[in-house]
Amino acid sequence: MFGKEKIPGIQAEIAELQIKLQQSQNRAASLLRHAEQQASQLDEHYQPLLRDSLATAQDVREEQPPAWVAGWHEMERWERWQAAAALEPPYLRIGDLAEQRNGNHTLAPGFIPFIGQNRTVIIQTNNQTSDQGLQLLQSLVIRTALLLPHQARYTLVDPAGAGRAFPMRRYLAQVRENSGDVRRDLEGVIVDIQRVIETYLDVQTTSFEKVSHAIRLNEPYQFVFAADFPKNY
Repeated sequence: MFGKEKIPGIQAEIAELQIKLQQSQNRAASLLRHAEQQASQLDEHYQPLLRDSLATAQDVREEQPPAWVAGWHEMERWERWQAAAALEPPYLRIGDLAEQRNGNHTLAPGFIPFIGQNRTVIIQTNNQTSDQGLQLLQSLVIRTALLLPHQARYTLVDPAGAGRAFPMRRYLAQVRENSGDVRRDLEGVIVDIQRVIETYLDVQTTSFEKVSHAIRLNEPYQFVFAADFPKNY
């Protein structure tokens, strides 16, 4: 047990700690008020910068072919466009990114890696978003065909829907016939890829898109689109 003589000292320490606690609380409240004040000014500060950036991006997009950057709703651009040489952009448009804050509704194009990026695109959906996922899948098929009208070969896999996921199939220039066996169809793709690797690639040329156009004129890109995986695979 502590002696009574120590009680005043302990009380003094408690009082000192209470003062420090109050000081810390006051400082925290001051910092919070400052942060809230700054946050209230963020929109006012950044909205003009955002609008300027979007305007600049729009000017840049206007200079690019619509097959690469235009949305499907930009009908005027599509009507003016005339397909010419194949395009091999590093990114592929998939839709819009929406910014909604304080009543503002700002849209910016959304892109995913495409040629030369060594990425597989996976569209994840649930029961509520399955239709949107299918529309995006179909959009990607059409857009790749517009970018590479004569340099794309497609393997379209849809065992659950018997091909109904790809109604544009008949309009594509090069499509593999489905055998009804997904594994066999994909083995055909692998054989072609192995042939290209053995024929064209080496230490200096490590990927297909780096092979010169003149050399790979008759070698199409291989696109595999698989719908509703893993149902009936």
